[in-house]
Amino acid sequence: MLGDKWSDATIKNAIRLHFGCGTTGYELLLHQGYPLPSLSTLKRHLSSFLFNPGILVEVFQLLKLKAEAMDPHDKLCILTLDEVALKASTDYDIKSDELLGQVTLPKHEGDATKALVYMLGGVASRWKQTVAYHYTSNSIDGTVMGEIAIEVIRAAEVMCVTSDMASSNQAMWK
Repeated sequence: MLGDKWSDATIKNAIRLHFGCGTTGYELLLHQGYPLPSLSTLKRHLSSFLFNPGILVEVFQLLKLKAEAMDPHDKLCILTLDEVALKASTDYDIKSDELLGQVTLPKHEGDATKALVYMLGGVASRWKQTVAYHYTSNSIDGTVMGEIAIEVIRAAEVMCVTSDMASSNQAMWK
């Protein structure tokens, strides 16, 4: 298969297979001569995804593929919201051809000083994945955070939501 272009369907099936049997299992299949894209081809395909602020739609698509190989109870998850402090700066992103450093949370503006991260994690099995994020400032409207959380809850089998007691989180819960 050297030099051949893999179809999108083949790449998708290979990613599903990789999720199902893990890297070691996938490498074993390659070693045994199964006609599958190499791991570097899968990584190159995944690196073409854009991870712009907001709901990470492509990540949800990959989670859906991964969930097909999971037992029903392993799909149950928890949504965690947390903020990470950032150093305020402006940087150029070559891939998106954009300047980064401004707030991306809807109905907010200014220089970004934090990243608000929405992460799903398994309840009955060990897995976790960031599914949404936004750059924020020090002051956040909790209702906007809540709207994003509701979108994530609708897209996954979320059993509960956790957050710390930051003032923006308290406003969201109210």
